Amino acid sequence: MDRVNGYQVIDDLMEYAARLAIDLDDQSLGHGMIDLARSARREIEAIGLKDGSRAIPQNSYEGMLLYKLIPELASRLMKGGGVTMMRLPDELPGAEISTADGDQLRFLIGNCIEHASFDLIAEKVRDRFDRHYQNMQTFFACEAVDRNPLQGNLIEIAVSRIHPATPAHRDYFSRLFSLSGHGTNTDQVHTWVPGHSASEAENGEFEMANFN
Repeated sequence: MDRVNGYQVIDDLMEYAARLAIDLDDQSLGHGMIDLARSARREIEAIGLKDGSRAIPQNSYEGMLLYKLIPELASRLMKGGGVTMMRLPDELPGAEISTADGDQLRFLIGNCIEHASFDLIAEKVRDRFDRHYQNMQTFFACEAVDRNPLQGNLIEIAVSRIHPATPAHRDYFSRLFSLSGHGTNTDQVHTWVPGHSASEAENGEFEMANFN
């Protein structure tokens, strides 16, 4: 399959996953988040970094998101569902993140997504493992992390579930929705809902590639 048609199929798959995520309970969404973070880390380890190392630095935007912030988000979701998440040693959040309130956690997650280079990482993962788009039943975790929140980003959906945006505290996600006019609007607070993707405005289970 050519790249243009391949991108469209992957885009449709990720929108379908976003629609499913909205209907998941907190515990299941939390499990999805920690699976997303760990899968993305394995993908990055598999392609390697420019300096020859495998693990992404935890003090980078990408590392902070995948090792600290998404695991904290997943833990909070699971706790809301009555389950304690078992963290790996490198997923311990530190006091700044574990004590962050909802607005702070939204800001930190959005800031990392805004400044990280997951667009380049996702492209390299796709080129390394499925350059010709032969596997159309799945998408890569890094592609899901990189997805535009206006089109349904799983992380935005999850953080908005337990920590909705508030008018007094603007973050990357709420700024996008406010400027674009997409999403649902309740007291000027925006988030993605099915039928409000960027592409539409301009004109279950989901599966990620397994790197175990």
